[in-house]
Amino acid sequence: MIEGLVVAASYDTQGAASQINVPRCPAPPQTNPPPPLPQSCPFFEVETQCTLPLRFGDTLYSFRDFNVVSFADFNAATGDVEGRLITARNLNLGSGYSIGAEINTATGKDNFVPYALVVGGDAVFGSGAVFPDVSPPAPNQGDVEGIFVGGNFTAPNFLQLRRLPILSNNLQGDFATAFQCYSGIAAALAAKSTNVDFHVQDLGLFIDCAGDNSEYVLNLDASVLNSITWYKPSPECTFGAKWVINVRGNGDVNFNGDHLPSLSGATTYNILGSGRTINVNTQVNGNILAPTNTLNQRGGVIVGKVVVGTVAFALQVNIPNCPDFVKPVDIPQNTGGDCNKGDDKVPCYDDCGQYREDDDVEFPGGEKKKIKKVHENEYEVDSVLQNNYPAGTRMVVTVTDPVARRPSIITPEASGAMATAASVLLIVAMIALLL
Repeated sequence: MIEGLVVAASYDTQGAASQINVPRCPAPPQTNPPPPLPQSCPFFEVETQCTLPLRFGDTLYSFRDFNVVSFADFNAATGDVEGRLITARNLNLGSGYSIGAEINTATGKDNFVPYALVVGGDAVFGSGAVFPDVSPPAPNQGDVEGIFVGGNFTAPNFLQLRRLPILSNNLQGDFATAFQCYSGIAAALAAKSTNVDFHVQDLGLFIDCAGDNSEYVLNLDASVLNSITWYKPSPECTFGAKWVINVRGNGDVNFNGDHLPSLSGATTYNILGSGRTINVNTQVNGNILAPTNTLNQRGGVIVGKVVVGTVAFALQVNIPNCPDFVKPVDIPQNTGGDCNKGDDKVPCYDDCGQYREDDDVEFPGGEKKKIKKVHENEYEVDSVLQNNYPAGTRMVVTVTDPVARRPSIITPEASGAMATAASVLLIVAMIALLL
């Protein structure tokens, strides 16, 4: 059994590959270069020295224009990929699957590509939709994009009609080039030195940043990631920074619980090694770079780009939250103490370093508040609470402008004892002046 990209192969009567040849990839054509992508994310595709050419006919496009890249097969039942999907071998989708609903070419956010779905081998598509699909287009979607299938295509007639030929291409050669490029990017990210410390406490990953940086690198074993259900960056961590999380070891990787409070387009989980399975059971807030590993998403949502070997199962993959077109970011956290009906203060777990004035707060049941003032261990909200919330209640703080600098604005608050002591010292000093 061969896992991963098969560039050129001969097959026996049982369908097993008996010979695999990796051809030398021809140089990209010199004409019709792809337009520059407006977005600067996912950042790992911008900072690399290699190229990601994808040729359709005489026009050069890019693997950067796809939300999901699979170097083997892609399997799913129902669900969606918000951007484009490209897979080197076979596609197997159930009923009600959607591809490309958030492609935005009308406003220039995304480049136009003639195919929103590209399959190198055979495809089975029970039912669903591939966008953009109508003209005039839906809001923010430009010209209609089609489907390319290199082998047999089993699908309803309305999807068959979306199938378009490629006049000339070297799809497998382009996949080979892309595989080399993404593998090189993964190695370069793995070589970065860590610049943060961390420890695990109460099932949380507490991250201590050394200072205000534009990029943080975290190196950890899969066993650490598998053991946590939430993240707690220190107040010194720059909120809009890039995050490189190198997941080392050789065991499977499990995502459970809450997600890292960061910009997903600026966050990359670099799953190193090969033959590992990435089990997603919750929201992954970031890109997954794992060109020699397998994705198994049985729950939750991935908000970011996915580059993997095989997709054993996918559910929902959303486009990343990019700095150029940023969306609000949620910070899921526990309350640090009891909150009673009529209170206007919420105790933070450990500290309130992540929160700022005007951030929005939502409690279980839908009660919403706005942060009015932040103290070291609690923050004030704009109106009193209408319900009781015991310590450990999971609530969500929404940062509406996550790319703006968020300097600490913690308001010191003296305790009653400290205030009394200060008053006594002031009286003593005044008496001394009178003597």
